[in-house]
Amino acid sequence: MVAEAKGGFYGAAMGFEARAEIDDALRVEGLAEEIAFMRIRLRAAMSAEPIDWRLVAIGVNALVRAVATQYRVSPKAREDLSDRVAAVLNSLDDQILPADF
Repeated sequence: MVAEAKGGFYGAAMGFEARAEIDDALRVEGLAEEIAFMRIRLRAAMSAEPIDWRLVAIGVNALVRAVATQYRVSPKAREDLSDRVAAVLNSLDDQILPADF
């Protein structure tokens, strides 16, 4: 499969570096790393001055969808999906609103 991926359907669209990293990418399971990266980028967007609220809304939407997708993959994790999404939204609320609000 790796050999197919390097020269397969997407091979012509990938640069040399992407083709060299395809083996590592094929070994990654789940969305934990992607979700962590999205959280880091979302925090950075919320720390910028001025805050680009359109970008933050897009980031929150993408993060919620990624978390939901991650939990759809794991039947056990479905049980606490709503708690996790609520925690993400509460965390954003804490960052958006001033502490004395």
